Amino acid sequence: MKIGTCVTLSSIGEMPGKLSLLRENGFDSCQLLSWDPVLWTAENATNLKNMLQDHAVTVSAFWCGWEGPKVWNFYEGPLTCAAVRTVAQHLEKNGQYLLFETGQETPVTMLRCFEQTGCSNLAVNLDTANVILYGKANPVDALDVFGKY
Repeated sequence: MKIGTCVTLSSIGEMPGKLSLLRENGFDSCQLLSWDPVLWTAENATNLKNMLQDHAVTVSAFWCGWEGPKVWNFYEGPLTCAAVRTVAQHLEKNGQYLLFETGQETPVTMLRCFEQTGCSNLAVNLDTANVILYGKANPVDALDVFGKY
């Protein structure tokens, strides 16, 4: 199993140093994080791809935040299943997965979202600390609920 770490994409100019540090510490894979959609350009993607090849680093996942409305309730939250399906279907055409990090929802809510969405390319990034921090479940018990994902 490959073990990596998180690397934040806050500017394209910082990436060579961050990738060098990653390699110096014995890692050859990472999860790339970014909250800034301004950085998500085709030019930056090409540059980053070249940097990753130069440093022999594989990105296992891209974690992205978003701006705009966020709804964390039982009334409007379930309406996001249509949006999840649209994104998942687009990613599936590219051979990609849509990963969900555990956090502010219960394991049953996440399972229900997966089942209602009905796409085969959905998966869970089980962040045990988040499950405990938000008080939504016991991480071991959560595996019984959505472990197949």
